[in-house]
Amino acid sequence: MQSDLMRAGSLLVATVILAGGAVWASPRLGDAVTDAPREQRLYSILNITEDPSVWAACPLDQSALRSQIEARLATDNLDAVFSPIADGPDVMMHEAEARLADDRDCDWTIRVNYQGNSHTLAR
Repeated sequence: MQSDLMRAGSLLVATVILAGGAVWASPRLGDAVTDAPREQRLYSILNITEDPSVWAACPLDQSALRSQIEARLATDNLDAVFSPIADGPDVMMHEAEARLADDRDCDWTIRVNYQGNSHTLAR
């Protein structure tokens, strides 16, 4: 009888230790899953504003646009990789075009072309 109690007690202690180890390790295991490599997306920005007066009046803030693009791609779990000279179907091309509104404000239109698909963003 005493040996049965010893076996039951040692099994109980082992179970508590293993359960505690599992609870301790679970957050770390979740971090290992989220640290998986993300897909990279190559993108480029091209200012296609043709009118020289509009070009001068509406300078493109490329760093702000890059921040917006990278934030949007990060929400899609993609790593954004910028290249000022990249081109082709696998490059997410952002074509920015400025126009002057009646009140002399700059209106930007950004067309995004990627793998044969195109959509327009108002900025």
